[in-house]
Amino acid sequence: VLALILLVMVADGWRVNDRYIRTVDPETVFPSDTVIEHLRSELAPAERAFPPAGMAGYGPSELSVHGIPTVTGIQKFRLEWYERFTGGLGMQNVGTIAALGLLDVGFIVAGPGISSEVLAMEAVGPRGAAYRVLSDVPHAFFPRRVEATPDTAEALRRILEADPLELAIVEGDVAPAAGSGMAKITRYEPNELVLRVEAGQAGLLFLSEVYYPAWRAEIDGEPAEILRTNTAFRGVVVPAGSHEVRFRYSAAEFRIGFMVSGIAAAAALVWLLIGFLRWRTAAARASSTGLEES
Repeated sequence: VLALILLVMVADGWRVNDRYIRTVDPETVFPSDTVIEHLRSELAPAERAFPPAGMAGYGPSELSVHGIPTVTGIQKFRLEWYERFTGGLGMQNVGTIAALGLLDVGFIVAGPGISSEVLAMEAVGPRGAAYRVLSDVPHAFFPRRVEATPDTAEALRRILEADPLELAIVEGDVAPAAGSGMAKITRYEPNELVLRVEAGQAGLLFLSEVYYPAWRAEIDGEPAEILRTNTAFRGVVVPAGSHEVRFRYSAAEFRIGFMVSGIAAAAALVWLLIGFLRWRTAAARASSTGLEES
């Protein structure tokens, strides 16, 4: 009976998911165009695009359908630190040069005809244009100066007015040292990020990835503390020398749920096995008794 119930649950889930996924072909609703193809070919690993609301014919999540990382999107969850940094759902702060650099925005997608010293139009499509952001802020780097403050509002105000390469603010009472060196991404996946770091001087390495407590950091396999930096991002103190810095997503809720599900499944299998063995034993005894009587 238990096996039948499990089979029905799996079959029902498969049926519902199959119908949901195949409700519509994304290409018919969000067709590709010149701008989308340009972004897919020109964006560097981990680099992002920004389609400001109302400035082009692309929805907040449309570019993501085509595999283009963006700083916008509609989800059923909202991250407090990220929303505070961007300025809420309207993303009022993202238009600043400092925010674009900290978010590693490589392209802004807006209407044609924008004139700016920090933007260069590279592609035009039927619904907008792709503008390259002329910024030299990498995805991971060592800020020249590091300070600390427990006041999130003060930290946000100061970093939006400063050069991202010049100043980083760690939220707390003690600021780590400012380091120097280079960092290169060698692996970039949704749940894991690996960097090769050459640090000439030990200090804080800033990473343009949103801070969240479920992320874990390792330096050469040893655990390292992730510091919330510039109100919404990750920072980690890297010693001098050549190192591998790895970030992994490891949510406790997922681990506990996985363990409970595994234990429950194992218990169900053991219960079925015991029941089968008891049935076999009873059947064997009944057969033996029948033979003795005959």
